Amino acid sequence: MHVSTNQFIYLLQRSNRGARKSRGQRSRETPPSRRYRQKNHYQQNDQLTIPASPILNHSVDHFSCPVESSNDNNQTIAAIDKDILQNVSDVDISNKFCALTTANDEIEELLGSQSETTIDQDLHHLDQEEEQSSSLSDNYDQFSIELQSDPLVKMLNKNLLSILNEYSQLNQVSLTFQLISRSGSSHQPTFAVAAMIDDRQYSAMLATTKKEASLEAAKRALFQLTNEARASQKFLQPNSNSLHDRVALKSLLKYQNLSISVQLELIGCKVLAAFLIENIDEDNSLQVISLATARRGFLRYVYNQLECALKYKESIFEKSTALKYQLKSNIKIHFYTSVAPCGDSALFISRDKLNETPLNEQQHHQMYKTARTQGQLRSKIENGEGTLPTESATYYLSYDAIVNGMHVKNMSCSDKICRWNLLGVQGALLTNIIEPIYISSITVGHPYHHGHLCRALCCRLQDYFSTCPLSSPYHLNHPIIGHSSLEWKQTSKQRNIDDSLNWNDHDQTIELLEPAIGKQKPTNTTSRLSKRDLFILFKNLLELNDDYKRLYSTKNYYQTKQASQLYQNCKHELFRAFEVYYNTGWICKDPSLSMFNIRKKVPVTILLSTVMASKSLATLGGGCFWCLEAVFQRLKGVETVVSGYAGGKGSNPTYEAVCSGKSDHAEVVQITYDPQTLAYKQLLDIFFYIHDPTTLNQQ
Repeated sequence: MHVSTNQFIYLLQRSNRGARKSRGQRSRETPPSRRYRQKNHYQQNDQLTIPASPILNHSVDHFSCPVESSNDNNQTIAAIDKDILQNVSDVDISNKFCALTTANDEIEELLGSQSETTIDQDLHHLDQEEEQSSSLSDNYDQFSIELQSDPLVKMLNKNLLSILNEYSQLNQVSLTFQLISRSGSSHQPTFAVAAMIDDRQYSAMLATTKKEASLEAAKRALFQLTNEARASQKFLQPNSNSLHDRVALKSLLKYQNLSISVQLELIGCKVLAAFLIENIDEDNSLQVISLATARRGFLRYVYNQLECALKYKESIFEKSTALKYQLKSNIKIHFYTSVAPCGDSALFISRDKLNETPLNEQQHHQMYKTARTQGQLRSKIENGEGTLPTESATYYLSYDAIVNGMHVKNMSCSDKICRWNLLGVQGALLTNIIEPIYISSITVGHPYHHGHLCRALCCRLQDYFSTCPLSSPYHLNHPIIGHSSLEWKQTSKQRNIDDSLNWNDHDQTIELLEPAIGKQKPTNTTSRLSKRDLFILFKNLLELNDDYKRLYSTKNYYQTKQASQLYQNCKHELFRAFEVYYNTGWICKDPSLSMFNIRKKVPVTILLSTVMASKSLATLGGGCFWCLEAVFQRLKGVETVVSGYAGGKGSNPTYEAVCSGKSDHAEVVQITYDPQTLAYKQLLDIFFYIHDPTTLNQQ
């Protein structure tokens, strides 16, 4: 019977136990200085140390392995030299354990009444454990490599200890690092440290210093948490197959996949928002397009799809008119938010009993208004939670107020979504190229109240625009509003989150921002979601269509937005509706903040060609000019004079040949000159009438 190393250890454990039971001996307890588990897992109970086996002939640094408990002793271990386990792959096993064959007979005799079937089953179980351990080891090595190149870990500029500590704070659990043991000499010690999260001890790791061991233990804990997160995905199932549950499931799974790959939860997140597209021709398949700062990320995806359409590639857009595109009829846009949008919807949900009664998908409550303040526009409170009603008229936030550090007011999320349902999510810039894009459905997590949400997100404008309809194609959109049974766990409740992140399907990368300044971290560069970067994408589209280029290429950002006159008219009607019905005004930024343009960077080669195009080039040929090029160089307006010989001749003719007029050298002169300063006729006059006397008029 052939056995592997771990199988031999297992059999040796049972033989030791059997021998002790037959002799009626009790195990001797020793201090828990060694709490190792086989395959780098550590026990939390006290263990015993047994002298090394004479078969293995090792007695230094015992490695403990778990064994079955007996009536006399519940904590029994067999001591095996740890370097055998660590180096078994590097040494020939047949040489290392040459005595295994004879030991097998002794083991079988000691086991006595144990049946061969039971032993074979146990050995098969050990084989499975070895395969699983090997797989986990490979995964851990890959995890370590990915963690070193993790872009978000680099952005955060934190070591793994700090990241694990922040993870514990966000989830309100305690984190400690426990020194399991110290071994080796004083000048070359080895420390074993394990991470403890609450009452759970993770696998300990070995290193030559406590700090390095703690870092390795933190990485190991993150690895185990990551594996558990992956395993938990299969339990994320909705209670139904409704549209809202499918939208929520897609959004949460996308966030979970990203958080597994780059540890998003280590940053913390208060609200999760997402845009999705649905293709009804492909079994209603849903695809997450943008996460977090969702709308502008969605716009980057739209720009990419428009570029594909202009290049006659597959796209979600199709031609509507000669100058505009529209969303294909089989494409729908869905929006998900993990919590009720701040402002008019969230403010009153907490005051009323939650209403999660399912309605017909297209049904909205009638104007759900029980208080005078419901329906008003509200602005976010800076550096805090909550909203306040805006002024009674449209308010322009000046540039001076911003640079002087005054409170920068922003409209609440409920108001922004209400605006989308009137003007579309595409904004003024893209309206020059595409028809309005309206959301088909809005899925909201907790808390949820159908009446308040319908009022806040669209229905509060119903009365006004039923009497003052908008010009086509604009209209008041009533999306399907519903609730998902899937809950999203907020990763931080005890502290403010100072960072913001975004992801979109086009860029396929996560961008970490500091919201106060709108800059990337840690490079402090402009965000890809900034107005400037979006305007660059718009300018790039103009290069693909001559009509667009003619209409908009010379306009700055503000002028381009104003060029969509119909959009601007509908926007001002929206502002007027809130002023008339709710005595609150929209907060706008000073137009001077939008008075910028994009100077396209010209490659050096193009720049040189442009410069050369403003100059003229004259090429003159003849027998021999003999210093005539010096005359050209003295002329005003001449930039360069280059002379040479035709026919591949590289050397000058002899003086005698030139004087005799029998030289076969055909000299060529190229003159670069400014046509505004020097006329071509002047060059010809010099060429024909000013002769070098040595050419004997045979030039």
